[in-house]
Amino acid sequence: MAAALHEQALAAGTEWLDQAQAHALLHAYDIPTLPTLLARDVEEAVAAANTIGYPVALKIVSPQIIHKTDVGGVALGLGDAATVRAAALAMAERVARLRPQASLRGFAVQAMAQRNGKHGEASVAQELIVGISHDPVFGPVLLCGVGGITVELHKQHAVALPPLNTALAADLVARSGIAPLLAGFRGQPPADMPALLSTLCKVAQMCSDLPWLAELDINPLLVNEHGVLALDARVRLRTVAAHEPSRLAIVPYPAALQERFRVGKVDLVLRPIRPEDGNALGAFYEAASAADLRLRFLMARRSVSRSELARFSQIDYDREMAFVVMAGETMEGSGASELAPSPPRIVAEARAVCDPDNQSAEFALQVASDWQRKGLGRLLMEKLIRHLRSRGTAEIIGLCLNENTGMKALAQDLGRHRFIPHGPRTPSWACCGVGFIANIPDIGRKNRLAAHPKSWPAHPRRINLRLPRLCHHAQRRARHARD
Repeated sequence: MAAALHEQALAAGTEWLDQAQAHALLHAYDIPTLPTLLARDVEEAVAAANTIGYPVALKIVSPQIIHKTDVGGVALGLGDAATVRAAALAMAERVARLRPQASLRGFAVQAMAQRNGKHGEASVAQELIVGISHDPVFGPVLLCGVGGITVELHKQHAVALPPLNTALAADLVARSGIAPLLAGFRGQPPADMPALLSTLCKVAQMCSDLPWLAELDINPLLVNEHGVLALDARVRLRTVAAHEPSRLAIVPYPAALQERFRVGKVDLVLRPIRPEDGNALGAFYEAASAADLRLRFLMARRSVSRSELARFSQIDYDREMAFVVMAGETMEGSGASELAPSPPRIVAEARAVCDPDNQSAEFALQVASDWQRKGLGRLLMEKLIRHLRSRGTAEIIGLCLNENTGMKALAQDLGRHRFIPHGPRTPSWACCGVGFIANIPDIGRKNRLAAHPKSWPAHPRRINLRLPRLCHHAQRRARHARD
């Protein structure tokens, strides 16, 4: 639907969608709107009103007039054909007199919104504005705040960078200052916050999906205890150059990397980690044995702090990647498995953090105790290697204890590798080539001691100095384990 609307605008040679097209775009993203018909003249407006049913709202359609109320271009509650005809004629006369340079393309006829409660009590709907604009530095920016005809007189607005999840959308609402208006006061029920947060996430998704979307204003967006309703919307398009990189400052969630498979009689989902997976990741670590945690973190520890869980789950998909295997979860668009355990839980994770120049990445891998020896480790590592190969990473490096025979065997099976022993109690390096072996840069004469076991010096410190260039986190862990 969105692509078809873009093609229609290109064919018409306009950078603005008309009212009907703008509402169709919102409808494509499941944002509630009112039935809207476009009329080219007064008589078509009357016919459209008869089709929709009275009462109706009538609005002018002109790309040169941003605020329709400035020229009296909005009429509400029109109850019959005569009032629609009179209002349309009056609007055309005012536009010609006040804005003679503006092109009046017709009228938008819209069903009237029900702003009152079910029993006719005082209006409880709040008028908000939700929009998208473009910043020359940060790219698309999302706006949320007090809307209506007085939108420019208020300072109750806040901006955020897409994409959004529910937590980030709630933070945007809190920073905008509109939360007290939505909480309910003087006997009025609180607004449907989940519906508003969902709408903000959908608008943010439009930033990710539609590179040709230059500007969007939903004003007003009515919010009450029954949900949200978009009354008016403006959409401006832009020309997208061939092979233009993404304008987003934050890489969106890579949903295309999800996949589904089955182990035994249980359906599993392998997907990139999400920010809201922090609690599930904490439960995953809590259920792990002390031995598994020691192999994973290279030290004895009883728990993982909330700050670490936030860091592990809220990642920058452009610089790092974490894949998790979920039991009891279904992919979008797929049916639930009756044999999957409930509630969903993480049964394995693999992550990699790339260095700034994307030459190497340090990886970590852990599988739940009751899911080990089922092939999940190999599956995750192969997925991680394919992802890193696609982004041009040269090698993947991992730090494991000498007693971790399972990780060593897996590294040997995955391809090019090398192990550098540090002694019975200290870690060793396990490296797996990501690209073709011929494309992996030669480690050079200076680092050749690390590649030839017969040339290894006895002192582990000298071996570390001769290792190929490693990412900062790997070097720090090596120093910590050595000391």
